[in-house]
Amino acid sequence: SLPSLTSDPPPIYAQSAVVIDAESGRVLLSLDPHQRRPIASTTKVMSSIVFLKAQPNLDEAVTVESAAVSQIGSLMGLLSGEQLTLRDLLSGAMLVSGNDAIYQIAEHQGGFEQFVRTMNQTATEIGLKDTSFRDPAGLDDSGYSSAFDLGTMLRYALTFDVFRSLAILPELTVSSSVQTFHLTNSNRLVRSDEPLYLPDTIGGKTGFTPDAGHSIVAAAERDGHILIAAVLASDDTAPDGSAREARRLLTWT
Repeated sequence: SLPSLTSDPPPIYAQSAVVIDAESGRVLLSLDPHQRRPIASTTKVMSSIVFLKAQPNLDEAVTVESAAVSQIGSLMGLLSGEQLTLRDLLSGAMLVSGNDAIYQIAEHQGGFEQFVRTMNQTATEIGLKDTSFRDPAGLDDSGYSSAFDLGTMLRYALTFDVFRSLAILPELTVSSSVQTFHLTNSNRLVRSDEPLYLPDTIGGKTGFTPDAGHSIVAAAERDGHILIAAVLASDDTAPDGSAREARRLLTWT
């Protein structure tokens, strides 16, 4: 049962949004939760799921290929020919939203087409009705999902210990065969040096393209209870706009 409310639910300042109870899957607060929209780099939640479901050896060292280095947008900063572990590639994909890192993971896991095919198969398996992926990074805005489906993705991703352990990190330093990477989490809610820091936050993923707008999916835990908020295309178009909205909705809920 839900507690009785002493105030009306807050307005939602985004194209679509949802807050989900992680244990039951119940929707607690929403605005157009099934509206199909591009979701930018929040796509990497599903990419991480597909990768971790395959139970890879995270300590395996792989050689970076040119297909990964040629990606655009948010990058880890990989160089063709350098070597680093799969765990460190996943860290780069999750924390700094490295498109090069997630493309290298996809290449290692059978190649681009097979990886995206598995992403869509997994979406069907976990009951996503409004989701279709075109690439592992979310660069292709013809791919889409919904606030509800994105929240459901994170709910599933949190069942992987590796995902949870990385998503909560404010920063991390990793090294390849030729360089050191200082990774700062793009999710402002987990960083104590940020004005929007929310101590209850246990992880999430940010995303932005001009068509998708600023988006985020984030989970917060209080007294052993986890809530998940997904905000797609926040009305506040500042880079921290989606984090501000998710923080407000999580705090109220």
